[in-house]
Amino acid sequence: MGSTKAYKYYCLIFFVIFFSCSQNIKVVEEKNLTGRLIRVEINNHSYEIGITHLFKNIIERDIIKRGGEAVESGESLLIQVDILDVKAIPASFDKKDVANSYNLNVKTDIKIYGLDKETRRLIKSFKLTPVNNYTVKSLTDAEIERQISLEKSASEISSVILSSLATLP
Repeated sequence: MGSTKAYKYYCLIFFVIFFSCSQNIKVVEEKNLTGRLIRVEINNHSYEIGITHLFKNIIERDIIKRGGEAVESGESLLIQVDILDVKAIPASFDKKDVANSYNLNVKTDIKIYGLDKETRRLIKSFKLTPVNNYTVKSLTDAEIERQISLEKSASEISSVILSSLATLP
């Protein structure tokens, strides 16, 4: 009986510490771009049409949410995202061997530059390939689901980029 009581107290202490720390981290993360001028540059090397605007809009929206300013010139940081490849790989098949579910892989190369008086210096560089699943019920659903999957991939990439920016001085 005494060990279950101690266990409950340990769990209570753990949750209090965990949630109080996570609140502080969340507040720092939400406002970590205040006053920064950031330019987003998307280069599409894939055959996917219209993906450049989608990725740029989502990343810029997230920058603004975190207190930064998305600009076209006069920036202090440059985020360069090269979309190298977009592939829909069949994940499951129906009884007639027709693919009804796909994994969408968006292969990217991301670079973050700091700009000091016209000098560009690389701060961070990483590769990222988010994988999102979508199911095909009909031809029209396939395109809608693919678009939703692309938006999820862009949001994941944006989240990783902004998390990387949180550690910058």
